[in-house]
Amino acid sequence: ASSAPAQPAGPTIGVAAMPPGLGMAAADPPSAIGPAMPAEQHRPKRFLRTMAGKVWEDHTLAEWPDNDFRLWVGQLGPEATDGLLTQAFAAYQSFNMARVVKDKRSGECKGFGFVSFSDPMEMVRAMREQRGKYCGNRRMAIRRSQKEKRDVAWVRAQERKQGRLAKRLRPGGPFLPG
Repeated sequence: ASSAPAQPAGPTIGVAAMPPGLGMAAADPPSAIGPAMPAEQHRPKRFLRTMAGKVWEDHTLAEWPDNDFRLWVGQLGPEATDGLLTQAFAAYQSFNMARVVKDKRSGECKGFGFVSFSDPMEMVRAMREQRGKYCGNRRMAIRRSQKEKRDVAWVRAQERKQGRLAKRLRPGGPFLPG
């Protein structure tokens, strides 16, 4: 009758260095390890935007694909719709979706919209081919969207960069002697 704990049969790699009682026996239930890790909770992504010193949450951005390449399409007439803009760009294989920005009160097109692509090269091709073509009764003006310039994190990073530059340009700073 020995007082030493019984060793499990089979190889015991790495267990010999552990003090007795800290290892987990083969028969221990999973609850003996500790509390179960909570299931990863999926929080909806928040889209904070900023413009003219105001910050707001834009729920419409949740509808757009992640990591897409977007075009801004301007000079659209009041008759322009999502369907009309989609029809103009649907021939491109990586086309995702198109949206016309509408006035909240009247429901008319504000004169611009956005088109999403999954391939950047095809976005550039669409921009070149569709620029100046008609969508409704007006010629489209097309540019690469600057969506990241409305993102709060991007704006704050730019403000930090400008603040550091302003400190350097003050009299007595490293670039302007006092």
